Amino acid sequence: EQDSMNDPVADEVRSLIDGHIVLTRRLAERGHYPAIDVLASLSRTMSNVATREHSRDATQLRRMMSAWQQVEMLIRLGEYHSG
Repeated sequence: EQDSMNDPVADEVRSLIDGHIVLTRRLAERGHYPAIDVLASLSRTMSNVATREHSRDATQLRRMMSAWQQVEMLIRLGEYHSG
């Protein structure tokens, strides 16, 4: 999984294409399919094809997912308390 992200050939291809979808074993092991890591995935053409509203909503969703990812372990362990 991470090995392919550090591969020089894969790195060069990512720099040339319009985007990439990152699949993670972590999500697949939880039964989350497709196992797309939204925060690690990228589209360089989204701003050209999506409405402003869609782009705004996607940005908001990515922010919420990022915030969740930062405290996910604590939440799963019951150690996170809001406030």
